[in-house]
Amino acid sequence: MKLRRIRLSGEKKRTLILRVLILFLLATTVYLLSVYTNRKAIIATSQITENRAKAKATLIINECVSRLISEFGGDRFVSVAYDTDGKVLSITVNSSNVSEFTSKLNEKINRSLSRIIIKTEIPLGSVLAPSVFPGRGPFLTVRSVASGSASLEISSSVTGAGVNQSLHSLYVSVVADISILTSSGSRECTVKQNILIAETLTVGKAPLT
Repeated sequence: MKLRRIRLSGEKKRTLILRVLILFLLATTVYLLSVYTNRKAIIATSQITENRAKAKATLIINECVSRLISEFGGDRFVSVAYDTDGKVLSITVNSSNVSEFTSKLNEKINRSLSRIIIKTEIPLGSVLAPSVFPGRGPFLTVRSVASGSASLEISSSVTGAGVNQSLHSLYVSVVADISILTSSGSRECTVKQNILIAETLTVGKAPLT
């Protein structure tokens, strides 16, 4: 079977070449646009994902502290000694109870931070033209996984709270290092929280020991 050759006139050749060129330009434009969109989406979602990871980590830390304080009771952390006239002699931090509290809190926080799922949705308009179409268009959904580890420290302070009154406060400081894994790589961030766990109001001055 012989193949039949199709001969094109000069004008038809030019038309065919023009069509091929247009298709090539369209394909190149679509490709470059997809690369640009993907790059802009990665930049946009990276910061949003980090902010959400920090917010989730902060919420986890606060919830762990709140629940454990409810279990312990704030009055177990500090002891107040009085003289026979009812005056405050001293305020003592119960190191044993505080140590038990920080140990359990450290375990709870680190277990809760071991796996954090983050879902980020960004409008396409905010990626392509944020100044023209902010918050508009279909949503791009990005799922990320974060994990972290925390360290704890107890601190105390004494401040004036009125005439001949002192407010003795006990805080737990939590520093959590968070690692965020996304399809584009990893990011690191740190969350710091200083949370009040107990306070005692006394009349007169009393040393905190």
